[in-house]
Amino acid sequence: MRSMHRTLIAFAAVALLAAGTSFAQESGSGQTPGSAQVSTSDAGATSPIKNLFGENFMGRWNYSADVGASQEFNDNIFSTAAVRSSDTLSRFSLRLSASMQTRNFRFEAHYFPNYVMYNRYSDKNALTHQYDQRATYRISARTQLTSSITGTLTPSSSNSPFQFVNFGGSFLPVFHPDALQSNARIFSSRGDIAWQHSFSARNSVSVDFQGGVVKFKGENGAVLTAGNSQNTYTTGASLQWDNEFIPGKKLGVQLGDSYFGFMSPASHSHYQYAKARYSQRITNTIHLSFGAGPSYRQDQGRGVIPAGSHPSFALDAELTSNSPSHSLGVSYNHGSQAGLTQGSLSSDGLTITGTRRINKRWNSSAGMSYSRSNTVNITPSSTTSYAVNGGLNYMVSPNLNFNAGYAYLNQSSSLVGPIAQDFDRNIFTIGLRYVFRVAGTGK
Repeated sequence: MRSMHRTLIAFAAVALLAAGTSFAQESGSGQTPGSAQVSTSDAGATSPIKNLFGENFMGRWNYSADVGASQEFNDNIFSTAAVRSSDTLSRFSLRLSASMQTRNFRFEAHYFPNYVMYNRYSDKNALTHQYDQRATYRISARTQLTSSITGTLTPSSSNSPFQFVNFGGSFLPVFHPDALQSNARIFSSRGDIAWQHSFSARNSVSVDFQGGVVKFKGENGAVLTAGNSQNTYTTGASLQWDNEFIPGKKLGVQLGDSYFGFMSPASHSHYQYAKARYSQRITNTIHLSFGAGPSYRQDQGRGVIPAGSHPSFALDAELTSNSPSHSLGVSYNHGSQAGLTQGSLSSDGLTITGTRRINKRWNSSAGMSYSRSNTVNITPSSTTSYAVNGGLNYMVSPNLNFNAGYAYLNQSSSLVGPIAQDFDRNIFTIGLRYVFRVAGTGK
């Protein structure tokens, strides 16, 4: 434990020394400090600023909505390997979006409820709520604040099969296989606020504070797994410095600390990491970034379960490519964050997704994803999930779209017996979606 702490301290000292040396060299290089710019748009972007759903900010206020209806066939609605039961589902979805921007401020909010009706098992009918909010405030030409809040209330019987994943500022739909807990209603929320400052055209620093909660409640008369925490609370912060040593190429360092509190029953975990970072804008449409370094997690003991120390490594990598005809995102993360099963931390996540415009009316999409989570406050166990998906979209009119898709999910656990949540499922979908748009209003 002490050797790991010394490693983290040494890593931080070297990083801060490098930052100071680089800044001192740059200050005497004749670079004009006033040339540093912090914009509410993405660096290097040449296209109009877009919101989460790819809609342009036009005017001061923008409003949009879409409604969708689809039919699904699910060959394992109870998420079990013992007895497979299939059913057809009718899914009705709605999205309401509002956004606004001024010279120094940009804000957007999205709410999307989703209702699913089962043909044979009407007791599983359920409503899902999702909310997303983000804001950017430019304090000065060098400094800005950003914040985001997300919240989801999801019954397991109504698990929305797609989530939006951030790939370098572009959000793509992904069939995400985060471990699913059967017969549970899961509420999860997360928020963060970040301060970003550019000391010069090359050097910048950011401080990010995060927090979140995941709560579990039994549904359909089911009782939650005994001995597993029913609530998870998280808080943490990270500090990152970047230096653009060559135009389009950056080196940096990132230090982070997170706390995970598990309640009912109670225990907790602490997690720290230090990463060296590198990013490069390979072309105007391709961007690469990754970070790697040592990490350390300390778990509290509880009852007959001893405290645990876990020296390891932290790693994240991302490759994005976006053009008018296609989009591609590849993302991998190894670390610790709150999981979506009781008393668990997610340790690994991989996502690959892409879209391709075939012609003016046809678009295609495909993707795969993988996740691994581990329980930390009961007898150790792990859950591994992976999924693949593909689909076609046909534009009937500028506002009306027809879509058809297929997705496969497989989940396996290190546990055995009736408490194991091992299963796989196939989902076939056809549907229609209509989009309402209101042009920008105000000045």
